[in-house]
Amino acid sequence: MNEDNKKRLSAEQHHEIARWLSPPDPSINYNRALTQRHAGTGQWLLQSPTYSRWTEESASFLWLHGIPGCGKTVLSTTAIENLKDDTRVNLVLYFYFDFSDVQKQQLDHAIRALASQLYDTGQADVRRHLEACFGSHSNGRRQPSLDTLRKTFQEMAQSAGELWVVLDALDECKVEQQHRSELLDWIRDVRASGSNVHLLVTSRPEHDIQSAVAKWAPVDSAIPLQSELVQKDISSYIGWEVRHRKGLNRWHEREDVQKEMEDALTDKANGM
Repeated sequence: MNEDNKKRLSAEQHHEIARWLSPPDPSINYNRALTQRHAGTGQWLLQSPTYSRWTEESASFLWLHGIPGCGKTVLSTTAIENLKDDTRVNLVLYFYFDFSDVQKQQLDHAIRALASQLYDTGQADVRRHLEACFGSHSNGRRQPSLDTLRKTFQEMAQSAGELWVVLDALDECKVEQQHRSELLDWIRDVRASGSNVHLLVTSRPEHDIQSAVAKWAPVDSAIPLQSELVQKDISSYIGWEVRHRKGLNRWHEREDVQKEMEDALTDKANGM
């Protein structure tokens, strides 16, 4: 078989596997968060010793938690962007759980998306596990179970070398106890499976998540997004909006009014 035919068959198989997996597209959330991010914000996270330690230590884990509206999704996207620009980082996988999208509320859909991202790297040693799974399911005519997806992703991840995985909004995984429990158990297993995975997650500090993380993660692997940590970002964003938003042009020459608006808005933000 000549090289052109091999490439054509490989492309066809890639298409068939993508259609079989039907993963939700997390880049939609990623791009949306990028447009919401105010320039220069989130630097406090990237410059923190805890984040630096997470990028460097093997089998590392980092949990960012905070109230609704404190910027968790924008921060997770800032981390993804930073990892993509880091020359030491080879593979970055990410997924956003999302209350507004049914396809992004279940563990199996998250694993499908992550496995698809790994497959797209083109590494033969990584791809063979998913291709074997595809073949054992009648070449895509049957769907894999959750256990099979978990096992296949684990094999792919272990063959991929070092990789960084970012999971945003764990609390937006389906609220039924079983779904969230499965997600937390899977995260525990990924952490336990080897030293090559760096895992960053975000969520509200809900009891089941807090309780699970406390069992298998060091105390210093969590960053609570309290108002003082994000206050600088909030002030930067408000200051820019007050001075540049078109609807506020009539105050652009009134420094005293602008300062009053900034102070009032910052004071009432309550860390959001």
